Amino acid sequence: MSRTGGKQKQRSAAAPPAHHHHQQQPGSYGFIEQDENPFDDVVTSPTRQARAQQPPPPQAQQQRLPAAIASGQRSAQYQAAPQTSPPPPQSTSPVPPPTAPTAAPPGPRKSALSSITSQFFGGHDSQPSSAYGHGGAMTAEEELALREANLRAREDKMRAKEIEVEERERQVRLAAGAANNWPFKFYPILYHSIQDDIPVRLQPMMKKFYALLLFTWPCLVWNFITCLTVWGETGDGGTDPVWSGVWMVMGIPGSWVFWYKPLYDAAKNNSSRRYLVFFIGFLIHIAFCIVIGLGTPDMGSGGLLVMIKEYAKSFPVSGTFALVDTCMYGVNILMSLYLLKVARDAWRSGGGKESLERDKAAMRMAARGAAVAV
Repeated sequence: MSRTGGKQKQRSAAAPPAHHHHQQQPGSYGFIEQDENPFDDVVTSPTRQARAQQPPPPQAQQQRLPAAIASGQRSAQYQAAPQTSPPPPQSTSPVPPPTAPTAAPPGPRKSALSSITSQFFGGHDSQPSSAYGHGGAMTAEEELALREANLRAREDKMRAKEIEVEERERQVRLAAGAANNWPFKFYPILYHSIQDDIPVRLQPMMKKFYALLLFTWPCLVWNFITCLTVWGETGDGGTDPVWSGVWMVMGIPGSWVFWYKPLYDAAKNNSSRRYLVFFIGFLIHIAFCIVIGLGTPDMGSGGLLVMIKEYAKSFPVSGTFALVDTCMYGVNILMSLYLLKVARDAWRSGGGKESLERDKAAMRMAARGAAVAV
């Protein structure tokens, strides 16, 4: 072998092939040969396969393990827990002692409009109270109930105003005087007006007594007709037509004078003395109706006993008249007893009992003063 050929062999043996380039790739467990020739990836030598199957050295494994753990922890931290700012530094100053609770400042004063509104609507505030619950807010039903209560209070006040106006008008008419208008407009004899003279709260009572007065007059007239029928059919009871005529003539004006007009004046002026006169006259009226309704003989009555006697003697006409007379006076007695209780309640509600006690005390004081003077 020549000297030149030997040097070329040495150079070729020392220098690696030009198309093979071996380098260590990061992220692998060893050295992986990469060729610049693309066909080397397809055709793999046995030596390269054996190197890839060998485990990585322990030093490289130890170096990669902490880095993987750290990267995994960082990724889990960013994915699981939200990023929060670090807590503020705590002050090391001492905690001050607790202070006593101070009184709450006084609330705002109500305006004049709110006070007037609360007085007008019966003390309801314009703002919903906490009693309704729901944090101080009212539901639709509660708001509707409050509006209904306000409207009801407003209606009561308007009704009271109307009554007051009517009372003033009545007083004005009384002061001015009024002309006679009763019993007929074409022939007036007396003045009578329940709507103008009697207070509103007593007008229903007076209307009932007026109806009883108008019913008493036909009873007196029918009793006189019954007594005449019995006397004409049977000839009995010669004095009954006379007495029944007397009761009719005296009873029609007497009922007005002795019990209706005293009650009218008592209700008009709230007078206890007129109430006392009424009670006396009305009790006499009830006793008279009982006597006539029973049919007491020789008293000018055609009531129950007369009806029984006439039917027993087979006088159906006079018996029927007596039956009607008995029923009319029975109704009159029941109405009178009921209205007596109504009048007593009206007298008490108007302060009649207290007024009567004051009158009695005044009379006793006057009597004592007269005795001392004597």
